[in-house]
Amino acid sequence: MNTGVSSASGAPDIVYLGAEHLEKGVFSRSQAIAWQLARWSRVLYANVDFCSVFHYSFDRLFRRDIEHAVGLHAVDQNLWALDCLTPVPYALMRKFNRLNLWAATPQLRRAIPRLKFKDYVLWLGSPLMTPMVDHFPASTVCYDYMDDFPGFFQGRARRIASELEKRLLERCDFVIATSEALSQKARRLNPNVHLVRNGVAPGHYDGKPLLDPPELRSLPRPVLGYIGSVGPWFDLNLFAELAGRYAHGSLVVVGGLSQIAAPELSKLPNVHFLGWKPHRELPQYLGAFDVCLIPFLINDLTFAVNPIKFYEHCAAGKPTVSMRLPELEPYRDICYLADSPEEFISAADRALRESDQPERAAELGRRRRRVAEENSWEARGRQLQAILSSRNDSADARLHAGTALALD
Repeated sequence: MNTGVSSASGAPDIVYLGAEHLEKGVFSRSQAIAWQLARWSRVLYANVDFCSVFHYSFDRLFRRDIEHAVGLHAVDQNLWALDCLTPVPYALMRKFNRLNLWAATPQLRRAIPRLKFKDYVLWLGSPLMTPMVDHFPASTVCYDYMDDFPGFFQGRARRIASELEKRLLERCDFVIATSEALSQKARRLNPNVHLVRNGVAPGHYDGKPLLDPPELRSLPRPVLGYIGSVGPWFDLNLFAELAGRYAHGSLVVVGGLSQIAAPELSKLPNVHFLGWKPHRELPQYLGAFDVCLIPFLINDLTFAVNPIKFYEHCAAGKPTVSMRLPELEPYRDICYLADSPEEFISAADRALRESDQPERAAELGRRRRRVAEENSWEARGRQLQAILSSRNDSADARLHAGTALALD
């Protein structure tokens, strides 16, 4: 393994404790940001909570498509991944989470010197990683504040999540927030907050003619589609109403069901759950949708979300129908926002009528793609580079000032 690659001049090394696996599962902000950081810094991305002893043993015994064994491997010139072997799969309970972090710590401690990382930035993608701050002598700690973390939980788990989030916001040197609501919340506990919203890779949705996926070719039109997880943030009742309104058409979900499986929706003949698809195939599904949906409940979690899927819809030139999320307000002239289920259904009707005016539809498509270009992951990477450079310059200035005082 090549461990001698230098990062760009003056750029800090980064140890990224990701909220998602770097190379498996859903491609989201964590992976996109890691790839952007690796354009100028050396990045070690640790997959801490994704490979339990059980999963590893099962894969070794029964699977034949394992790309990487547990441990450190190079992903790209400046990017490495560390698959940590941990005792418990997907540990959300506090004691099990601590057990996994305890097991991952020595593996990470061996990998960092192996890559000759020094004075690195410890970049955390989840409050579940908060205890790691005490175990690694990073020169700087950053929290990539992606979601209102406690909003994923209820009861005692929510209180624990709030404690972890509060502690991390207080302990880190600076915060990268994905939405204005998260930025405001973070500033109550940390003065060094930077707003860096989500983005998209526009070239992935470059408008080339695509064949409809086989599952969609025979479905009655119109096709109204949702790409993402169906979790506690998803309005099942609204989706059922929409299915009734478009009984002659099709509602499609490309993604996973969480613990709140939707048995009633599954019984509806025009609702189709297709499961997760590889990221490279998503443009085909978006291309086949007549309208893209964000049917979220409005609560603390969704109020603070900056939805990646909206930028993906824009990159494909597709109309989005969404409940009125604050982060989508600036784009209300190119999407359809609703304040109630009735308005949502009415908005879907209007979105479908776009095609009745081809010139207007083409202009809206161009404006949406322009929004995607303006909000590319490359643009987000440049924001992060500027933030890190300014922090390096400030640190250098403090160092030089201290040296001058010592000489005086």
